[in-house]
Amino acid sequence: MLWVITRPLCTLRQSKAIKDVLVHLPKCVARRNMSSPAKKPVSLLGTMGFGGRADAEQSLEMVKAFLDRGHNQVDTAFMYVDGKSETIIGGMNLPKTVSIATKANPWDGKTLKPESVRSQLETSLQRLRTDCVDLFYLHAPDHQNPIEDTLRACNDLHKEGKFKELGLSNYVSWEVAEIVCICRHNNWIVPTVYQGMYNATTRQVETELLPCLRYYGMRFYAYNPLAGSLSWYTLQFHFKKFYSKESTWIKAILELSQNEYIILKYVPYMHSCPPGDG
Repeated sequence: MLWVITRPLCTLRQSKAIKDVLVHLPKCVARRNMSSPAKKPVSLLGTMGFGGRADAEQSLEMVKAFLDRGHNQVDTAFMYVDGKSETIIGGMNLPKTVSIATKANPWDGKTLKPESVRSQLETSLQRLRTDCVDLFYLHAPDHQNPIEDTLRACNDLHKEGKFKELGLSNYVSWEVAEIVCICRHNNWIVPTVYQGMYNATTRQVETELLPCLRYYGMRFYAYNPLAGSLSWYTLQFHFKKFYSKESTWIKAILELSQNEYIILKYVPYMHSCPPGDG
């Protein structure tokens, strides 16, 4: 099973010590083969808040705490905080054992045309101060340009040694199937990872996407596992705002448990997720 910590970790840091959060994460066990039936949960550190809500010093503290727990996968993107996230990570002088993922997107005047994909990846590599990332995602579909051109460009970049593994994010099931078939037909690098939203309240991927990924042998990394920081604290705030008083039952739940951890722990144990998914 695979599961991910993304932006809400930066939010949690405002109210709880980061090490207190990380102590609830499983110890990372080295995985030998993702097709093995004995898969262990894998935690990724999302860095969407680096350079925004978390400055460079706070970001480094989070990464150190994360690595101290035995985890080693850091997730960023070209667009995160206008590139500040990648720049901060690049300045951390992380060991080679840390796996870094980044993403190219079709937003804010950019596209997934070959020249834009190349420009974004090469800029990301400069910010990250590396020649190669472990995982390179197409952050979202670009329906204005042929996907074949994008995938050909990705294959070229892969052959040039600029990334090791290709991933997709925010594509629907039929697009995933189309992309895999195009890549296989042309003997191009085939995507092996999908990053999508999945949490206790957002479970649409269970119906079609997860079966599609299983069919094509792709791993699933869940982002937004805390539902955008939706929590009992949030419910308490809105309850008090609407009724002008605190909810006794919400307060009781808060006293019994730290809800963020409950939601976080829910992710890898959802009933429809066999080993290998998140």
